[in-house]
Amino acid sequence: MYLEDCISVIKEYFPDKWENEFLFSSPEEIEESQSNLLSKITIVTNKVFEKLHLSVLGGEYLIEENFEDYINSFNSVLEGSTVDPGSVVDESYNQFVNTFLRGFIFPLRVAIKNYDGHFRRIKRRYETPERLSLFEAVSVKEFFIPNNIPISSVNDSLSDFININLHLSLVDHNIAVKSNQLKDMILIYHTLDDRVKASNDKVLYLLKDKCGFLIKKILIKYDKDPRNYYYALDFDDKPFSISQFEVGYFSEYNNLVQVGYAERDKNEDEYSELKSSIYRIDKDVRNENVILFEDYFKYIKYYKENDHQSCNKIERLISNFKKQEDSLNGLNSLLNKWAYQVSLNYLINNQISFEINNKSITLENFMSKISNIDILQEETGIKNYFPYLKIFQYIMTLFDTKLDKLQTNSDLQEIQNEAAFINRNIEELEKIEKQLYLSFEWCSDRNFIPFQVPQNECIKKIELGEGESLNLFLASTFILPINFEKVKLERDNASRNLMNLKSRLYSYNTLKSEKEQVIRIKAEVEKTDRRQIEILSIFAAIVLFVSSNIQVFAKAESFTDALRFMLLFAYVLVLFIVSIWLISRDNGFKFSIKNISAIHWFFMLLLTLATIIALVLIYPDFKSELKAKRQEKSLSIEIERH
Repeated sequence: MYLEDCISVIKEYFPDKWENEFLFSSPEEIEESQSNLLSKITIVTNKVFEKLHLSVLGGEYLIEENFEDYINSFNSVLEGSTVDPGSVVDESYNQFVNTFLRGFIFPLRVAIKNYDGHFRRIKRRYETPERLSLFEAVSVKEFFIPNNIPISSVNDSLSDFININLHLSLVDHNIAVKSNQLKDMILIYHTLDDRVKASNDKVLYLLKDKCGFLIKKILIKYDKDPRNYYYALDFDDKPFSISQFEVGYFSEYNNLVQVGYAERDKNEDEYSELKSSIYRIDKDVRNENVILFEDYFKYIKYYKENDHQSCNKIERLISNFKKQEDSLNGLNSLLNKWAYQVSLNYLINNQISFEINNKSITLENFMSKISNIDILQEETGIKNYFPYLKIFQYIMTLFDTKLDKLQTNSDLQEIQNEAAFINRNIEELEKIEKQLYLSFEWCSDRNFIPFQVPQNECIKKIELGEGESLNLFLASTFILPINFEKVKLERDNASRNLMNLKSRLYSYNTLKSEKEQVIRIKAEVEKTDRRQIEILSIFAAIVLFVSSNIQVFAKAESFTDALRFMLLFAYVLVLFIVSIWLISRDNGFKFSIKNISAIHWFFMLLLTLATIIALVLIYPDFKSELKAKRQEKSLSIEIERH
């Protein structure tokens, strides 16, 4: 362990009473002691800072279970190496002690305090994901680089450790597509690039390659953005070129990026390699074998983008993944538990994308999906915006389509039912929108990385030369960061679409209400017109009946004939009124028997009965008249013969 080696180096060069080997009897001895001390400090700090650099690059702050104990031991060794001037008032000796403190103790104390602070910051990120950070600041001077370090190389080493190595490590855990983060990284890269040309320091090469690889991952996401970006360095415009940043020692991670994110039309060789690995992974999944997290990532990403019908394969993959929970939780590592929680959410999110692509999510079941997401995120503590955004966007398109269809629908009852359904679900969409905002802020605040591999997959063994190797640690591995600016645009656009949908629905409900009012007024007008026609018909019948009867009474030979004519004419007028009543109904003659009221049945029955009685009463007279006419005709024929 490199941190333990640091302690050993300090003990070796500055054991108890180490100051006794230095002499202060004469000016020559004082000068020699001062020079030897500076030389010794330079040698020791070079060794210690190299070990500290490799400790960070190897991820000891997360990998070693007793890391805090080693930090405490480091501090104890520093305290034990401190020289106490006691009652000595010799100015040269006090200057010697002061040189040791300012050149060795204070710089290493600042270094280890910042290393410990870095560890606590990373630990806090994984232990308490539910907490949101307002800001992080340092106010205690013990964390700042002293400005009175007597040895320039020590000052440079301390600055490299804090401002470059620890900063790159922090970016590794918090990498995101953000311009301020990219700016800091590019400045560091150019600084290191200039320095490695004049040095053969392996630590500088490692830091430069790490910085270059992290920049490359950010630029890959910027490269997918259609906008044309550039950056200015020393007032010179420079285009973004992914190839200009070297990855060196991090080439194995870089190969994983190229294969894991290979696209059929752009990366033929890498895509072929991805496809061949999918066959192997598929076999392992079917046999329920344990596979690497990177294999889970490749598998679900491949099928989500290339085969929307493989629902069973996705479910089998997730089921296989869940079996790893106990083994990961059993390990004493913050990163392993975090890796399972984050990656499970990633797999479920891709399953949701898969279901959206094959239209398995509908207006009827989308809220059950949201409920499942809420439960998952509550259990894992991961507040991922992705599922809320995708379902929100998809359901919005379904509602827009439904509203478009309603505008051409003529069935009023169906329109009312569909409108009521949309109105009910608008409230659900507003709840999803709220969850989307909260989860996005959670992700953006902590620069959330969408997938995380466990600790053992974060380590790649590299050869440093001369028989020396290093287990290189990279928390973000091959996972590309999230472009939160782009996601924010999608989120805001989705919110605007919801506002537009509510506006459309309000306009539609207003038009529907006005349409219903027009239909009601039209029905009332038609009813009034019908009533007027019926009244006019009755009035006309009465007038016609009266005027006709006056003429009949003037010409009738007997009262019986007049009465008979009156009854017949009244009957005809009644039939006329009934015909007018039938014609003036809503559907003319196409009305339902069920719609005829009891009073109308009564009048129709009365009319039928009157018709029968009239026929019975008229028929004998008609028969006798017919017989008389026949006899009269026969008599006329007989007279003509004679």
